[in-house]
Amino acid sequence: MYATIIMATKTSMVILKERMINKIKEEIPFVDIKPYSHNLIGLELELLAETFGQAEANKVIRETPLKDLGWGWVLGEEEKKE
Repeated sequence: MYATIIMATKTSMVILKERMINKIKEEIPFVDIKPYSHNLIGLELELLAETFGQAEANKVIRETPLKDLGWGWVLGEEEKKE
């Protein structure tokens, strides 16, 4: 019984993470076009970091155009040099 609950929780967390990342990706084309797109992305990144760790938020920044759209500073000096 407990294994089923743990698996259900892990599955729901994976789905939650995917939804958060998709929300961020949906807003990227509207940066500097739609008002508040920066704010929405920033809030989603903060939620992602609080829920799944800063490494996950950094991964999203690295793997999307966010690094070039003003979020590169979050990655730190080592990441910027690459």
